[in-house]
Amino acid sequence: MTPLPRPRRRPAPHRPTVAGTGPTRRRPLPSPLPDSQPTGRNL
Repeated sequence: MTPLPRPRRRPAPHRPTVAGTGPTRRRPLPSPLPDSQPTGRNL
C-alpha cells in the first residue's frame, strides 16, 4: 500500500468552511458557536 498523493482537501483560509465560520475560523475559537454570538458577521 503506497501513500497516494491525494489532493489537499483542507479548505482555504478565506473560504467559509462551516455556515458562517470563515473570518472567525482564524481566531482562537475551537467552537463555531461562540463566533456566531459575539460577531454578527455571518448574519
